[in-house]
Amino acid sequence: MVKTVIIPHNVTVYISSQTGLTINILSMRVYGTLQIGSSINSSLTTFTFQYPVNMMIFKGGVLQDLTLHHRWSVSSNTIITIYYGGSFISSQPTTLISNTNNSTATFNSSISGPYTITVDLQGKIQNYSSIKFAPCESGDFGLNSTWLGGLAPTVGRCSPNDGGCNWIIPTNFNITRRNNQSTINGVNVYIYGSFEISSWVHLRYQQALQQRVDAMLVLC
Repeated sequence: MVKTVIIPHNVTVYISSQTGLTINILSMRVYGTLQIGSSINSSLTTFTFQYPVNMMIFKGGVLQDLTLHHRWSVSSNTIITIYYGGSFISSQPTTLISNTNNSTATFNSSISGPYTITVDLQGKIQNYSSIKFAPCESGDFGLNSTWLGGLAPTVGRCSPNDGGCNWIIPTNFNITRRNNQSTINGVNVYIYGSFEISSWVHLRYQQALQQRVDAMLVLC
């Protein structure tokens, strides 16, 4: 597994392999341009992400679809986040296909951040007009299996300079902190289930609660 791939500003990287992206990458941080397909090699019709991908398009970064049919096959536990100043472009709308249940979702040919595309463990594809993190399994928020894409919403991924993150704890989910991880970063926190702030305080909400967090959310 490759932990992190970074595409710097003013650098363009294209992936035009017929087999798609076959490397298991924990996160991709795009500050330059990432092209799926290539203007040089125009024979790629569709693209497959063989593993879950956590792709972050930061300010000035561009994710571009150059495939002929504009169809991407994506794995469960995938998240694509487009931050303020980042963008996605294509010559026509791009369709994402879940390789779990073949469900599809089609997205505009031009998207500006903030924007999030998620694929949960059941293969459902969802989009949000914000930077969003949601647990796909109940448990410790420090565990890879707990958060879509395998990364918790920490400072490096939810900087206030990038607008922070919205995160949601769904109904019937029980999320707790990890001993070696004491902070997460959020703007709006939507709690429908149960969130354990400390070992002796356990908050339960019978109805949806929206909580405004001005800066860092600190867990005891």
